[in-house]
Amino acid sequence: MEEEEEQKCEAINNIWEVLGRKWALLILKNLHTKEAIRFNELKRTLGEISSTVLAARLLEMEREGLISKKIFLEIPPRVEYRLTARA
Repeated sequence: MEEEEEQKCEAINNIWEVLGRKWALLILKNLHTKEAIRFNELKRTLGEISSTVLAARLLEMEREGLISKKIFLEIPPRVEYRLTARA
């Protein structure tokens, strides 16, 4: 039981760490306004964020289960991001 609580606390701490980073809450807010959004569209809505930082934040949120990433096998490639139930 104690180990299970420690795992829950660690998961919560990881999520807070991700959400505490610059741009994270704005990214979630923008993802919340649409069912799915593409990388460049999201970047345009955020303004001054660099592509590198946006990609890093999206990857962190995906690892924590806050967002999902769907890759379409098309030319040109298309990727959409959306919130998960956990977010």
